[in-house]
Amino acid sequence: MVLSYLSIVLAVLFVSEILFIPSLLSLDFFVHQWIQEQRSCDLDAFAIMLQNWTRSGFLAPVMMALVAVVPLYKRRWHELLHFLLVVGVGALICELTKFVVIRPRPSVLPFVLEGNSFPSGHVANSVILLGGVYSVLRLQCQVKKWLALSAWLFIGAVVLIIAWQRLYLGRHWFTDVFAGLLLASGWLCFVTARWRQKVSAAAWVGRGLILAAVFFLLWLIPAVRVRLPSPFTVRSQPIARVDFASPTSKDLGNDQWSAPWEELGKPIRTMNQRESTAYLRLPNKTDYMLALGIRPLVESRKGSCYRMAIFLNNRPLKEMILHTGWRDYDILAPQEKVTAGLNEVSFRLSSKQSLPGVFMYLEAFPLESFFPNWRGRTQVASSLEQ
Repeated sequence: MVLSYLSIVLAVLFVSEILFIPSLLSLDFFVHQWIQEQRSCDLDAFAIMLQNWTRSGFLAPVMMALVAVVPLYKRRWHELLHFLLVVGVGALICELTKFVVIRPRPSVLPFVLEGNSFPSGHVANSVILLGGVYSVLRLQCQVKKWLALSAWLFIGAVVLIIAWQRLYLGRHWFTDVFAGLLLASGWLCFVTARWRQKVSAAAWVGRGLILAAVFFLLWLIPAVRVRLPSPFTVRSQPIARVDFASPTSKDLGNDQWSAPWEELGKPIRTMNQRESTAYLRLPNKTDYMLALGIRPLVESRKGSCYRMAIFLNNRPLKEMILHTGWRDYDILAPQEKVTAGLNEVSFRLSSKQSLPGVFMYLEAFPLESFFPNWRGRTQVASSLEQ
């Protein structure tokens, strides 16, 4: 009975989070920026290793097969079928939710504004799979309290590590990860409360057909899909922008950049020198947020660490570790480093092994307009500056 009520509470919290996402955007942005500030080459290698591990197509089936051996050997068909359906239907519910909700990931460029970031499938599926494994083993074996507690602590640690990896690599916003945890925990509580109830195969087939019909209807009627905002979707228009499109742009240092070409339908340029310069014309001496669309030139070496230092008017702004692939980086430019008028922005590679960056845009936003209608933007700015 307790688990049934808990599943209802978790479902209500999940729906409430969807409704209150617009009020949580500053939290998403702050958590994302804070995590990016903590990045290092070693953590990058560890996070990528975890990502490759969780992406392996055989891990979940092998784990499910090993767990299914116990009820299969004991011929407890109901528990075996229940376990397989709990994991399978739970994964379908998660994918259905991701299909219904449109939300851009932190790893997409702002002009894309599409994606299936909500909720985190990795977090939800890990909770469902590990919770289902524990439920089966608990029914098959006599588990002491200390062993059960250790198992739950282990499951919690694994889920937290997976959640950290998704946030660290910029695959999800914080609210996506929390929503995945709520959705999966609610489903697990719901099915655990009914674990002993025998359900006919016809009933499960009927539920599967209902889910398939919902998928089909949503595919036919895309207008019913929900669009959730992200920090990208509320970004205002930039007050200044480097023109990468013009072949003779005065915004770029002479002979420091390649000729422009197109990628993703946008003009881009590559650094020709270890230090290349762009010029931003800012109207006032105030706090700005600089948005930089960039990727390393090539991705031939797995685990490579790409460092780049950014200077404003010959004063250091930030040293970044670039993700592979296109990313959007937001950099605070405090007013004490800004000049009203022409500002020189320099990009410097940190070592001979570093590869040039490919730039799509450099935009400047007054800080007060970068978070339109957000509460607490002053606190966010001061936290980022520290």
